[in-house]
Amino acid sequence: MQIVIDARLILNQTTGIGNYLTNLINALLKIDLENHYTLLLDEKLDSNHPVDLLEQKNLTKRRIKTSAVSLKQHIAIPLQLWKENANIYHYPHFDLPLLQRCNSVITIHDLKYIIAPSFFPEFSISKKLYMSLSIRSSIKRARKVIVVSESTKEDLMRLFGVPAPKISVVPLAVGKRFAVSLNKEEIKIKLKKKGIHGKYFLFVGERRPHKNIVRLIEAFKIFKDRNSEKYQLVIVGKRYSNYTVPEQKIKELDLESNVIMVGYVPDEELPLYYQGAEMLVFPSMYEGFGIPILEAMACGIPVITSNISSMPEVAGNAAVLVNPYETNEIAAAMQRICSNRDLRKDLIAKGSKNVKRFSWEKTAEKTLSVYEESYMDGRK
Repeated sequence: MQIVIDARLILNQTTGIGNYLTNLINALLKIDLENHYTLLLDEKLDSNHPVDLLEQKNLTKRRIKTSAVSLKQHIAIPLQLWKENANIYHYPHFDLPLLQRCNSVITIHDLKYIIAPSFFPEFSISKKLYMSLSIRSSIKRARKVIVVSESTKEDLMRLFGVPAPKISVVPLAVGKRFAVSLNKEEIKIKLKKKGIHGKYFLFVGERRPHKNIVRLIEAFKIFKDRNSEKYQLVIVGKRYSNYTVPEQKIKELDLESNVIMVGYVPDEELPLYYQGAEMLVFPSMYEGFGIPILEAMACGIPVITSNISSMPEVAGNAAVLVNPYETNEIAAAMQRICSNRDLRKDLIAKGSKNVKRFSWEKTAEKTLSVYEESYMDGRK
């Protein structure tokens, strides 16, 4: 098969879809030497990016001037697919280019803009309508739809009436670097430079409204007022758009010296923050998957996460699940793990076992199976 993977969403500051593509491509090239892969890369991608440095006999890389989610791509990409004589085109987003005629596979990572539109007030009604129509159109035109959790599959079937056989659940995974233990003294020295010292709770994720950071800060305040031992709350992730409510809440609760906003951290530096933390507290109100849950477990720390959306599915029996809308419940879970060593050890052990359910090799194998099914279906 001639497989074209649209990797234009791999950006120089890797997060989300870019991280998914980077790991998937690496794993596919390790397990599959028979099919030929063509990667469509953004022309602005750094020449030293790990994906651009890949070299293999069954691999071709193309620099594309047309950016993803642009109107021009609806002409440029079909033309490129025709030039490549593509059998399979994998597009990792919801707005599949129009006019193309080869077998298409799309990955839908989540439906947050559809399920929780109130969390995105900066989006106009017309933009939200465009997203909904794009998803519906892309699903209809794609041969197969990949989702990263059973939760998202159920949402697709419920909201868009997608038949179950058309959807393949292919979970994500974490990189092996998260399981490599770092030197504890080096961790302390590096964290101290960021204003982090002693024990701390950790949150990882872009600071968006649906991530529930405001309630996390309120829960931390409750915990702090009930305990004499000093803890910090460390929030890792860039700020979304002009959303400054978490900063306002920190000031309102007089927590400026207790809550550290680190900002964006490259993927390779994340293990430092996980391994230095007492636990991950991840009370998001909606996730397509929830990769920080697995990252924390791989790094050997306990996890508190939400009992809704995809998070119970990813966490298995290895986390304390809470109602994300109840700050007292979040605070109580933090207290339980801090005061119960046996519970802490049990969660760490279960987390280590749970994370083994997921690997990029398994993700690649399942994705390749979807390509093969799409190709065979297209020949019928």
